[in-house]
Amino acid sequence: MAICIKGYFKQMSGVFEESKTSRLHTDGLHRFVRHPLYFGTILFLLGLGLYFPTVANLVTIFIFSTYTVIGTHYEEMKLVDQFGSAYQEYQRKVPAIFPGLKRFSK
Repeated sequence: MAICIKGYFKQMSGVFEESKTSRLHTDGLHRFVRHPLYFGTILFLLGLGLYFPTVANLVTIFIFSTYTVIGTHYEEMKLVDQFGSAYQEYQRKVPAIFPGLKRFSK
């Protein structure tokens, strides 16, 4: 999570000189999952749920995970619009949130 947050801060804060054009990031952690920050957050929540196994934590994990999966679907649609066939090819090669899970082909 820290690696992702650092990269996103650097990219979006305006503090650092960055190119004004968007580019598709497929290097670093993005080689393994398309949304590494979501993966890290879900992993953190699961760890919290295991460490503090309360009903409230389990409900929070379920709600957040469901929200993340649904939100990822809409974010993916925006990314396909923005990057086109390059993103679609990236989708075919790299799983969305959980590393090692291959995407089911149609």
